[in-house]
Amino acid sequence: MKREILLGAITIILTLNVSAIDLNPFFKYKHEKEIYVVKKEFGIKKIVIPFYFNKASTSFDLKQLLRIRPGMIRKITYTYADNISKLSQKELNRNRITILSDAFSRRLDKHAREILYETCIQTKAEARRQLFTGFVISFELPNQNLGNALESALNYDSKTSHPKKIKSIFQIDTLIEYDYHLYRYENHSHGEFKIAINKLKKYSYWKNRVIVTDVTGSMYPYTKQILLWLKLNYTKHSNQSYVFFNDGDGPKTKKYIGKTGGIYYCKNSDGFNNILKTAAKAMNNSKGNIDLVENDLEAIDKGCEKFWQAKNIVLIADNNAPPRDTALLVNIDKPVHVILCGVKDDRAIRTAYLNLAYKTNGSIHTMEQDLLFITQSNEGKTFTFMGNNYIVRNGKLERYEKT
Repeated sequence: MKREILLGAITIILTLNVSAIDLNPFFKYKHEKEIYVVKKEFGIKKIVIPFYFNKASTSFDLKQLLRIRPGMIRKITYTYADNISKLSQKELNRNRITILSDAFSRRLDKHAREILYETCIQTKAEARRQLFTGFVISFELPNQNLGNALESALNYDSKTSHPKKIKSIFQIDTLIEYDYHLYRYENHSHGEFKIAINKLKKYSYWKNRVIVTDVTGSMYPYTKQILLWLKLNYTKHSNQSYVFFNDGDGPKTKKYIGKTGGIYYCKNSDGFNNILKTAAKAMNNSKGNIDLVENDLEAIDKGCEKFWQAKNIVLIADNNAPPRDTALLVNIDKPVHVILCGVKDDRAIRTAYLNLAYKTNGSIHTMEQDLLFITQSNEGKTFTFMGNNYIVRNGKLERYEKT
């Protein structure tokens, strides 16, 4: 009898060890669009997983998901056409997401909470049967000597000196087997890459500032625009310093909070060429980075130590990549003005960046909106930013759904 109980206990433990993390709770935020459009993003590949209409099944080879490094997944979008039968749709959603969870097995256990999740409900009734149903997984590519491309582009103003064009894993407009049409948008708005320049010009009163910039792969077009603007407007005696960070030089199996490294410093008095070389070196040395999360606060903290006389910190960050080191926030006692790149109209702001600005009496900026935190707000205060609702709870900002 004891032996049977022991064997039963072992069976339960083994079952628990192989079960996948359930992704269903992560898809709680929903929004509506007439049609869902896949948008091309620099340095990002997308894998498209179609499900049959009104079924929780797919012919897609889910083993392809094993090609993706879990730490590099930025976003998982689930989209479907609006269904009259809400109960039936709810069950379909749960079953499809469970299938996706099982396909990843336990590979997402450590990274699930770092990924952005969205549910897009398509509302174009007359085309409902042809609207794409399924998942789109966006993941970052490793850096490939982008620093060399940066130096070449800025030294020679060459319009042909660009990083190698990236092809998506899955690029079919019509999914014949499923009778779907999946629309794509491939052209970037170059104005999008100038967000940092526009905000630095708009808030020129941020005097004696340190500009802290994420130079990992997907940030290449933003970094290029910043340095091009600096080259055209360079003043050697301007009181401005720079910190470029890449979440650690080369491949690292273990990264420690506050000791990740990959942080490079320079200031205006070093000359523009040295600033460019410093940024390029930081970029090139990041090619072993295989994590989605970044060491933003370590870079800020080290920058404040290096340039202790600075009055303002300007963080140019990737909204798709949250900071790994929010524990270092207690070290930062200067206003941090967060300029967020990669914020789309259907994408939520990472609350870690909101809290960084809020806790330091700084500000947060997207292409469309600016939010200044002059003082700390009272507990329970609510506000809306970029179409999302936030509340002050236990001294922190949290996103919430209005009921």
